[in-house]
Amino acid sequence: MGVRYFLYVNVIIFIQNVILFYLFSWVFNGFDWSLFEILFISFFMSLLMSFSFLHRQQEELESIGFKPKTYKDYFPHAEMLIENTLSLIELKSLLASDENLKTSSVSETPDSIHLKTRYSSKSWGEKITVKRENSNQLKIESKPIYPLTLADSGINRQNVMYVVKRIKEYEKELS
Repeated sequence: MGVRYFLYVNVIIFIQNVILFYLFSWVFNGFDWSLFEILFISFFMSLLMSFSFLHRQQEELESIGFKPKTYKDYFPHAEMLIENTLSLIELKSLLASDENLKTSSVSETPDSIHLKTRYSSKSWGEKITVKRENSNQLKIESKPIYPLTLADSGINRQNVMYVVKRIKEYEKELS
């Protein structure tokens, strides 16, 4: 398990717990907790919640065939660089018409294509970007629409792997 990611998640959950326990104590005057008690309870609750959260995240990543190696592998952001010479116009028509991506919008800039997926039970949606790095390389990137997402159930990795697969299939059809 990524120790850095564990600490990152733990700090976020700890801050959230302190705020919630303090508000809970303030709203219900019957709970007269001191700051030390709130910090103590929040610390151990955040450890427990972080461990279970990261264990579930690791299981979901492994279920799609991805074995996390570093702490960055746990973040809900995926990218890949591939060799490809297709034009962006061809790529846009290929990806925009693909029903498996479930895109809600497609836009284009001179050097990239931007796709947004619809929300699902696993995510609020993703932003998929296919960018021309140089004449024969494409950078495919997928990240959550909601910027504070801590886990994505591997959906962004699936998006990147699927786009790469579709591009390679299209290249085989052309040759």
